[in-house]
Formats: sequence, C-alpha cells, structure tokens
Amino acid sequence: MIADILNVIGIVFIFIFIFTFITTLIDFLFTKQFKSKKAITSGVFLILGAVLIMFVQMNGSYVKKETVLYSDANNALPLSVTLVANSKINYDYDKDCLTKGLHKGKVFFKINNLKINKFTNLKITQKYRDNFLVPTIREDNFKIIRK
Repeated sequence: MIADILNVIGIVFIFIFIFTFITTLIDFLFTKQFKSKKAITSGVFLILGAVLIMFVQMNGSYVKKETVLYSDANNALPLSVTLVANSKINYDYDKDCLTKGLHKGKVFFKINNLKINKFTNLKITQKYRDNFLVPTIREDNFKIIRK
C-alpha cells in the first residue's frame, strides 16, 4: 500500500518536471531569457520523482498468507488459490504426499492421504508487478494436517 502511494507520487513528480520543463522552454523561446529558478525547480522534481520510483522498485511488496487445512482420506477438501495473471509461479511441495496435475489448463493437486505421516506443506510463490508496477512477491503456505 505504501509502495503504491510512493510510486504514484514519484510519477506525479515526473509529470510536474515535464510540465515545468516545457513551460521553461516556451518562456525561453518567447523572452530569450533563461530563468534559472524554473530550471532548478524542474530539476528538483525530476530528482525527487526518480529517487521515489527507484526506492519503490528496489524494495517492493511481500505478501505472506498461512493456512492450515485438515484432511481426511474419506473427505478431501477442495483448495482454491488465486493466481495473478502473468506472474511467475513456483510450487514447492512434498512429491510423495501431493500429486500435481493439469486439467483443462488449470493446475490441481491431489492429496495422497495414506502417505502423510502427520502433516505436509504446500508453498505457492508468485512474483508479479501490481497495478502500480510495484514488484510484488505473494507467498501462500498451506499446512495440510492428516486427521
């Protein structure tokens, strides 16, 4: 949230720089006098905008969600995860306890309940840029406990 606001403020500063730079050029063309105060102002807005955007791009956002699921061999629970379009997705899971499959272009996991001793973990990591172009890492951790 803060990163989104800082990124927008940086973009606004860049637009203010463009506006003040263009008005400085137009003023110079008509009066043939260079106004250093306007040039310094536009330079300050450029530097502030660039620093804010660079700060946001280097730090980004990290979202972590923990979920505990109780599974039974006779009553398997469905698991739904929201995947972000155009994100790099990494699945980390125990291949003995979970089976990964593909059905009609959608990834699914089947729980092998008999092979789970007490619990197993499924970790889904997504790397993407949000609506304000802030780099975001979203991590969903599922602890699946056998009843």
